[in-house]
Amino acid sequence: MINSIVAIELNDHTGLDIIMLTMSKLIKSLSHEEYVSGQLLAERFAVTRATINNHITYLQRLGVHIECIPGRGYRLQHPLQLHDVEHIKTSLAPTVARCLRELHCEQELESTNTSIKSYELPPKHHFSVLIAERQTAGRGRRGRTWISPYAANITLSLLWNWQAGMQNVGPLSPFLAIQLAQMLAKLGLSEVKVKWPNDIYCADKKIAGLLIECSGEANANCRLVIGLGLNVFMSRQLLDQAIDQAWTDVITQHPAITLDRDQIAAACIEALVAGLQDYESQSYETFGDVLCEQWSEWDWLAHKTVRVDSETNSVHGVAMGITDSGGLRLVTQEGEQEIVVGEASVREACARETSARE
Repeated sequence: MINSIVAIELNDHTGLDIIMLTMSKLIKSLSHEEYVSGQLLAERFAVTRATINNHITYLQRLGVHIECIPGRGYRLQHPLQLHDVEHIKTSLAPTVARCLRELHCEQELESTNTSIKSYELPPKHHFSVLIAERQTAGRGRRGRTWISPYAANITLSLLWNWQAGMQNVGPLSPFLAIQLAQMLAKLGLSEVKVKWPNDIYCADKKIAGLLIECSGEANANCRLVIGLGLNVFMSRQLLDQAIDQAWTDVITQHPAITLDRDQIAAACIEALVAGLQDYESQSYETFGDVLCEQWSEWDWLAHKTVRVDSETNSVHGVAMGITDSGGLRLVTQEGEQEIVVGEASVREACARETSARE
């Protein structure tokens, strides 16, 4: 774990005393404006220069761009901000902050969704949040890995005491995707769209995604976990894993943005909470029509030929929006179908059409 204290060497002057150092403290000692010498860092943390160099190398393997110039020292190539829980709290709107039960930040986790499931369920209309600087086993839909470079993106999970019952969870996923799209547009990003069922695109590239998990019973309160991954500064970090789809991030789409990562995280939390509160206050008999109308304004797949893959089969057709229960309306050769679960892809459909013509 990056946040855990790491034993790094023995101090000859104190025999068996162990010197400790955390990665987060080392990062906070670096600057993107001027070089910091290895000797100064070694003295600050009472370790050897070799130890500092080993930790710098480890951070570089995580994707942090650090320049190393002999005789000058170390410098961050880009500003790097670690999350500050108190800063996030004070950045929340007062009405949202009053509903916050817990907010924690970990330097490294396998999955925020998995970890937050062990939290105590908040009271009605309250929520808890877990944020990680880095996920090592973050999940997207259908078990896909969510790439999460260290301190580059926003990776969080929100735990909500869901009052509407398991039977009403279906439309929530696309509805919350709309809330996040609206939030990004308000921040100044352009060409923001939603892709069924719960991805957010910007300039035809994926910028964020949701993973919703719910446990409980029908007609009873449930444990609702909403996982969010938003690319913020990913283009500044080295990636040692290939991403199999076009992606973008906030700083690429809005280079002049003045909000820091904590303020953007607070905006994400506000959008999710406002969406949950709005959803639970709706009449479910009429909500479907509202959802379909809102989705049509942001729909990235509208009127495109797509291929939808599920665990059992693949279906091709033209996307025509969503149903009032949150399913994808797909017009196929056999007629219109409602797709409840699956992964929609435009590029695979295009490749199939090209192959057929050839």
